[in-house]
Formats: sequence, structure tokens, C-alpha cells
Amino acid sequence: MKELNIQTIVQEANSSHAHQRKKKTNGNVAAERTEAVNEHPDQQPDGDIEEQPKKNVRGCTTKADIFARQNKPKLEVQVNERGQPCWSSSTEFSNFIGALVRTKGFPVAHDDWRKVCPKAKWRLWTDAQLYWKLDASVFNWFMKTTPIKWKEFKSYFRKLYDDDMEDNKLLALCDERVHEVEWKWLIDHWRSPEAAAQSLRGKESRSMLSQNHTSSSKSHARVDHELGKELGHPHAEMNCLSKLTHTTTLPHKGAERIINALKDAIRDHP
Repeated sequence: MKELNIQTIVQEANSSHAHQRKKKTNGNVAAERTEAVNEHPDQQPDGDIEEQPKKNVRGCTTKADIFARQNKPKLEVQVNERGQPCWSSSTEFSNFIGALVRTKGFPVAHDDWRKVCPKAKWRLWTDAQLYWKLDASVFNWFMKTTPIKWKEFKSYFRKLYDDDMEDNKLLALCDERVHEVEWKWLIDHWRSPEAAAQSLRGKESRSMLSQNHTSSSKSHARVDHELGKELGHPHAEMNCLSKLTHTTTLPHKGAERIINALKDAIRDHP
């Protein structure tokens, strides 16, 4: 077995399970997750993403403040050597991409991102450039993030659907951001045997999840960047592990076991 050589763990604390968290005084804020941005859309399973359960969340982010900046200086987003946004603006940029995908007129009547018109995908990129200073270095990350946001958007609508609902009730649920003809396509798609099988696979996959992601809205790229600044130098990926956890709540049993194992590894292999 290869010897462990873990240099540091930062921000020692305990991770928490969702139902054990203390309620914040200003309410819970649902952060959009972009942890899967390193996955190419061609490698992702067809169908809608089964999102992790959320409680006490607000509505979809609109980013109206950014869309109102069309005649103002463009916002900046810094990226690392892999083209991934890594500064404090990265969360804002990721949320903005989600808002772009949710704009009325962007096609949702497809069961696979690869079937979406390339011109529509390209328009997302050019529209983003109206508000952000973007160059070719971030293009690949942008195009890998958009299908994730697209699938999450469709998953939101899928939760409104019920096999026992009548057509008139389903049609009345049509969201203002979706054209009626595309909403009808979604209903027909959800009723298909293929979509039903995909939904079942998603539920089975979700049932095997032991604990939720708890690193808030920060991406791995941003955590990596901030850790490098704290250490004073970029750290090597293979011999340095960072642990970012909440500090105000009780640990999740599964996370507690892993964290204790890491502490033992650091003690035994300084």
C-alpha cells in the first residue's frame, strides 16, 4: 500500500448533516452547486439530474443586478491554470450561467444536452461576454457548466409532474420561462417509458447517497486557490489534502469517521 504523505488539513472543525444544522438568523440560502464542472457533458447520463433535497430555500436566482449592468464596466472572473474560476467572483459567475440558461427562449425540449442547437449554446457564451470579461481560457469550463445548469433547470420542472395529474392541470403549471409548445413536449417526455426508467434509476442512485455535500457554494477550484494563498504557495495535488467544514454544528457520523482517519494519517505520517 502506498505510504500516505498528507501535508496539512486546514480549518479543523466538524462537518454536519443537514438536519443537524443550526438555523441562521437571516434564513437558509440555497447555493447552486457546480462541483461536477470537470465532467464532460458527453460523459454524463442522459435525462434530468436528480438534485439533492433542499429545505427552506428561496426561488431561482435571476441575477437582475448583473443583467442591469449592460452599459457598465464588465465584471471580471479570474481562473486557475485549468481554466476554472477560482476567486470570490466564481460563485457569482456560476449563478449567472444558471440565470442565462433559465432565460425564456432557451430550448428545454430535449432529452439530451447534445441535441440542443449549437447556435443556442454559442449564444449563451456571447451573451455572457456582454457582462463579463471572458477569454478563451474559460470557454471549456463554461461549456461544461451550462449542461449541468440546464439539467438542474429541467429537474426543477420534473418535480411538478405527477403521473396522476390531468392534462389541463399539467398545462396550467407551464412556467413563464418556458414556451407552451416545449412544456407540452416535456409532459409527453415524462410520460414515456424511457423517462420513467431514467427517473427510477435516479431514485435508486439517490438512495445510495450516505451524506450530502456540505462545503457551501465554494467550488473545489476556489477552495484550492484560497488554501494556496493561506499556505503562501500552490500545493501539490497528490500530497496535500484540505478539509473545509462547518464549525457550528455536530458532526455527521460518516464524516466524523473519515475526518478522524485523516487525523490519524497525519499523526502517523507527518
